[in-house]
Formats: sequence, C-alpha cells, structure tokens
Amino acid sequence: MRLSRAVVVVFVVFALASVQIPTGSRANRPLFAGQLLAVERQSLRVMGAASCNTAKCHGATELIKDRVGKSCMAGTLWTAKDKHAKSFLNLTEKKGLEVAKKMNIDKPDTSERCLGCHALNVPAAQRDKKFDLADGNTCEQCHGPGEKYLEPHAEKGWTKAKSIAVGALDTKDVYVRADTCIPCHVGIDHDMIDAGHPYPSFELDTFSATMPPHWVEGEAPLSVKAWSVGQGVALRDSLKWVAKRAGGKAPEKYLQSAWREANDRYITFRHAVKVLAPANAAALESGMAALKTAMDAKDAGKLAAAADLAAKADETAKAISKSETTLDSAVKILDELPAESGEVAGGGVQCAEQLTMALDTLSKACARGGKKFPAAEAKINKLFEDLPEDASKFSADAYAKDLAAVAGSFK
Repeated sequence: MRLSRAVVVVFVVFALASVQIPTGSRANRPLFAGQLLAVERQSLRVMGAASCNTAKCHGATELIKDRVGKSCMAGTLWTAKDKHAKSFLNLTEKKGLEVAKKMNIDKPDTSERCLGCHALNVPAAQRDKKFDLADGNTCEQCHGPGEKYLEPHAEKGWTKAKSIAVGALDTKDVYVRADTCIPCHVGIDHDMIDAGHPYPSFELDTFSATMPPHWVEGEAPLSVKAWSVGQGVALRDSLKWVAKRAGGKAPEKYLQSAWREANDRYITFRHAVKVLAPANAAALESGMAALKTAMDAKDAGKLAAAADLAAKADETAKAISKSETTLDSAVKILDELPAESGEVAGGGVQCAEQLTMALDTLSKACARGGKKFPAAEAKINKLFEDLPEDASKFSADAYAKDLAAVAGSFK
C-alpha cells in the first residue's frame, strides 16, 4: 500500500494518544492542546453523538429539502464512513491491545493516555445523559460542547455566530480547524512509536478530503489556505516537542526524531511563508538554521529556543489564515517545491510524504479552480509510488530524482 489521498486517512484512527481533547478539564489538558478554547467552554456539558444523529437532524439517510448541503446527513456519513467514529473501538482490537501491552497499559480503553485522542474524554460532570465514551471522536470534538447551542441552532433565524457565542467552535476558520485537529495528529510521543503505534503522516487538507467530508467544501483557494495553515500549526507542535525533548531525560533518538519531524514540516512550509507571509520568512529561516546548528552540536541549552520558534510558527499560521490566498499563490508554491530534491536526498520518508501531499493538495486545488497541469499529474503519482508502506524500503535518492523531474510542470 502506497500513501495516497485514497489511503492516507487510514492513519487517522490511531492518532496521537498522549494528549487530551480540547474540551477537557484544565488539569487534564494536553501539553500542546489547541489554544483557542476559553475557560468557560471547558465546563459546558457534552451532549453526545446520539443527541445530534436523529433522523430529523443530522442522522438522515438522504438529503432533506431546504437543508444546507450535507448537514442533514452529517451524522450518518460520520457513523458509516468516518474513521473517527471507530477510534475508541480501535483501542480494544488486536493492534491497540498489542501497543498498550508494550507500554504496560492493561486496559487502553480506560487509560487516560489513550482516551485523550481516541475518544471525547471529558470529565464526568460534563457528560450529558446521551454521552457515550465508546462513540469515539464525535461531533462535539470538532464543533465544541453543545449544551447551549444544540437545541436553538435548529431554530429559524439562528446563526452560526450565535452558536459560537455559546460554545461552538468556528470550524470555518482554518486556523481554528488546524488548532483543533493537529494536537492529536502531530508529534506522537516516541515511546508509543517504539511500541508499534503508527506514525500518522498528517496534512490537514489531505486528511480532511479523505474523511470523507460531511460538509460543503469551500472554493479551491481554501484548500491552499488549509494546507498552509495546517503546516504552520504542525510545525508549531513539532517544535514544542523539540524543546520538550531537549529539556528532558528522554533518549537521544527521541530528540533526533522530533527534530526530523519539525524540519520535514518546515521544508514544505517555508515556501508558503515566502508567498503568503513574507514578513515572517527571515525569522523562521534563521531560527531553524540556528536549531540545526544546535542539533549538530548537541547543545541542549540552545535547543530550548525551539519553544520561541514554535510561537513564531503559530503567529505565522495565524497571519496566513487572515491573508488573501489565491490559486496564483498555489502556483508560486508549486514552482518552488521540486527544488527541495536536494533536501530529501539521503533523508527519510516523512519528508517525502509531506512534499508529495503538498504537491498533490495544491495541484488539485488549482485543477478545481480551472488551472490544470496535466504534465504534473503523472509525475506526482510517481512520487506516491515511491512511498512504500514499509519505511525501511524507501529510497530517498530515487524519490529525489523523481521530485526533481516535477520541476517546470506548473506552467
């Protein structure tokens, strides 16, 4: 199985299990949780998927007249096709039990460490009568606790803004979306990887497209923004792991792995920064260069600066989320990405995965918007073929050659 838009989402169900969900209590919030959630939202009751997925609401089996897009079928699609609906069950199946055993966790379905990302693990006081932990990652994980908007949001004249004012998350805001999703999909704690936990090669727009969507997708430039902002937030969290590993007692290989992940993210993200947030480009470039020097010198003291650079990455992601993103922006980024063939040569599969998903996402966005590059499609497909399921079989040099061949395809 090679990595592609059709299969990349398989990694979602075994997301990062070292963090708690955004609406959890302050005492149990993750190290790198989404930053946007107000304190009052953390005390609202979570109503449960069964409260949303009734036949007259979001559990319809066919489109209902006068309902917006797929909203009436959102719960049905989630239940039948979205891997998040099976995330809790994943803990009780063979693979989950094997990983847990290696980590000395007897019951992963009751472990706080696992439930943080495999379920909507809010405190008991926040669980309404229809709440069921076994439902996995449910509606309110992404949309916010429904206590105050669940009933009124179906009323005539009710607006999204009113829901947000009483606890809903603004999922139309790309930064909010990235900040909600990425903490469970980036920077997996490395003892989990040692135990066999899959490493999800997460990219926000690609994974959103393969969930599958239970919403009306936005215009093509939104994919460009989602990819760019997602890479910035992912870089933020990866850099936080670098700072954490540098300041802790974890094995050296964990620090090296955290650095590789951050650097792999940056190699693609820096091209978006140059186009969409140029004022931030120099600071990020010099900061990453300084961290690389510190890594080479094994200077843990200087690696603490990764935390400050993480804040800069977050600031940049926010700036891009507010910038004007066009298909011309995507073309400029696409033109530059093949130049990274030198970076990926001799490197690892994770960098190649990020570059491939970037090329795929941005070129598909252009095609949806009428800018088609037929010469590039086959070359990008070849890059997917270069990504084996078994990372040990990845040939960085062969991938670098095929990436270089993509140059000049976006004219």
